[in-house]
Amino acid sequence: MADQFESIIDCIETKYNCIVIYFTTDSDGGSKKGCQLLEKQRPWLLAPSCWAHQFQLVLRVYIFAAQIVESATDLIGWLNNHGKVRKMFDASQAQISLNQTGQSVVLAYLTANLTQWTTHCVAFIRLLRVQDALKLEVMQHRSGLIKAQDAEMHCDLIADYNFREGLEHVVGDIEPICYRTNINQKDST
Repeated sequence: MADQFESIIDCIETKYNCIVIYFTTDSDGGSKKGCQLLEKQRPWLLAPSCWAHQFQLVLRVYIFAAQIVESATDLIGWLNNHGKVRKMFDASQAQISLNQTGQSVVLAYLTANLTQWTTHCVAFIRLLRVQDALKLEVMQHRSGLIKAQDAEMHCDLIADYNFREGLEHVVGDIEPICYRTNINQKDST
């Protein structure tokens, strides 16, 4: 792999009359070992593993974060898949925004894409942004929500301060990873 990487770099340097100083690959066994050897042969070269491939590993190691992510993803799916409940939460969002800004605004509940890690961050930031409306609706109409869609577990999750606190920590942890992911995936890197 190191020989192939060197060949790629030599070709690019010749074709574009430049010096490659940054080379990113995934971190599977062959690529990782190849990058380690490449860095020894070309000490001026930076060769980090791609952050996009590291994100899921971070969550697997941090069990609390993995549980929060699983709960948040389940909650978003539940909101998107139950029209009656979603309409109730949307009405709460509209009322809160009308009271705060004079305009009725209803934000969508974004879904994360399993292989695009930045979507997790964006979906969880959105969930935090609508959390007050969700909490208000649970406090005011819990029995109606439960009757509409057998929602006791999800209502408990929305009302759980530890879930919200945990989600804020998860977002704080993954947001920098998402920025690094996007930076490492650009041609200009």
